[in-house]
Amino acid sequence: MGGRNTEGYPDPTANTAVGRVTKEEKKKKKEAGKDVRINRKLKNGQKV
Repeated sequence: MGGRNTEGYPDPTANTAVGRVTKEEKKKKKEAGKDVRINRKLKNGQKV
């Protein structure tokens, strides 16, 4: 899409909104990965 609406005009508001949601989703996914790694270390008896 590239920050444009269906008619081809620039749409910075929608582009900003989608960018913020994408950033938040990436952050949540990264945090979930950290939790998994910590749980694995705890199961293996390693220091966290």
